[in-house]
Amino acid sequence: MSKLNPLLLAVTVDIDSAVEAEFNEWYNHKHLADLLKCPGWLGASRFEAVEGAPRYLALYQLEDARARQTDEFLRARGFSPRLKPYIKQINSTLYRKIYPGSIE
Repeated sequence: MSKLNPLLLAVTVDIDSAVEAEFNEWYNHKHLADLLKCPGWLGASRFEAVEGAPRYLALYQLEDARARQTDEFLRARGFSPRLKPYIKQINSTLYRKIYPGSIE
């Protein structure tokens, strides 16, 4: 898979409101920076639900599935040990684009 047709990793998270500000600060300024230094991690965006749940969605563009197997990623993944007990729910799904076809 080329950088022109990356995979998309969607990560959804709900966190206890008691640590929400700290979570967002950590996620935006530490976690995203660490992940985007990893080989094969091309970009990231975060979203907050306007309605419904889960509350947060992060979308990552990956060069290919091997990006989640590098030593750098294995060190950077996961949540801050302080915040981990406050996570109510987390889910991740890896997607490949099926339409329109690859970007030429």
